[in-house]
Amino acid sequence: MTEVLVIVDMQVSFTAAQDAGLIAAIEKEAAAVSERGGHVVAISYDQSGMSTVSVPGAKMLWKNQDDGGTIVYAYLLGAGLICSDLAVRIAGCNLAACVFATACGLGQRLYEEHALCDHVTVATSLCGDGSRYRVRVAI
Repeated sequence: MTEVLVIVDMQVSFTAAQDAGLIAAIEKEAAAVSERGGHVVAISYDQSGMSTVSVPGAKMLWKNQDDGGTIVYAYLLGAGLICSDLAVRIAGCNLAACVFATACGLGQRLYEEHALCDHVTVATSLCGDGSRYRVRVAI
């Protein structure tokens, strides 16, 4: 399996990104992904400041809109990571805005360009939301 953890918008300018529990959980998961030989990508708005998460070896990407899927897709393509066993998990903040936008955007690109379905998931336990947008998930 080609495992990729994408960490979205964990920068100091976002309230949810300052949650100590969320930071620790993401750092722990990033370390586990790296230990398993996976890849860790962090994507942030370029004007929003430094990351609150410390992940040695993570690839840092910059975006200028909520949907970071185009930027992540370009990285995955360039790094030769797009394959039938690709498993991308999205974490970070804000859940109802940039996290979902990035997950949907990346999923759409993988489907349209490579006919890959169900290769992108949102790790809701590794997400925070301090935005004005709220999502309620019913199971």
